[in-house]
Amino acid sequence: ELLASLLKGRKSPLKAALLDQRLIAGLGNIYVSEALWRAGLSPLREAGTIAKPGKKAKQQRDALAEAIRAVIADAI
Repeated sequence: ELLASLLKGRKSPLKAALLDQRLIAGLGNIYVSEALWRAGLSPLREAGTIAKPGKKAKQQRDALAEAIRAVIADAI
């Protein structure tokens, strides 16, 4: 649930939050775009909404975390 704690309360778009190197270092534009696409999430979605409690938000966080891992692994 690290992703939830990093994004909680953020009003910026999800893509902008993921590109913020103060939150998650090393993710560039292409990696973030690909991870969001693989997870089926809009880059324009408010970042904090993915940190809300509930089954759907947790599934989306899990999908995003897995997509980020997969994109980085594929890139190496």
